Amino acid sequence: MIAGLGLGLGDGDVAGGLATTTVILPGIWVMTGIAMAAFGLFRRSGTVVGWTALALAIAVEVGWEVGLVNDAFFKVSPFAHVHYSADFGPGTLAGLTVVAAGLAASGLYALRRRDLAL
Repeated sequence: MIAGLGLGLGDGDVAGGLATTTVILPGIWVMTGIAMAAFGLFRRSGTVVGWTALALAIAVEVGWEVGLVNDAFFKVSPFAHVHYSADFGPGTLAGLTVVAAGLAASGLYALRRRDLAL
């Protein structure tokens, strides 16, 4: 959101700058949900799962941008659904938010069931 605010202030269109950058928040929330679920389920190796998921999503995005990845494979990434070339609407954003909330809830539930020895 700070990047969008800076973009909007520099461009003279604060609302447009914020809209451009905040639309990807549900994709970011899904990646955060994956990391939370992995940490809750897989303990310390969940960190590796979270970072790997983010690295794969970025690699798929870059591969799609340069034409190495086809559209069907690009749709696996949560960022594909909020990409500037995608036709998305409130349902898509709400769906990604629900998926992110479900992943986060499952991670928190799994974390709660663990015996944490510090």
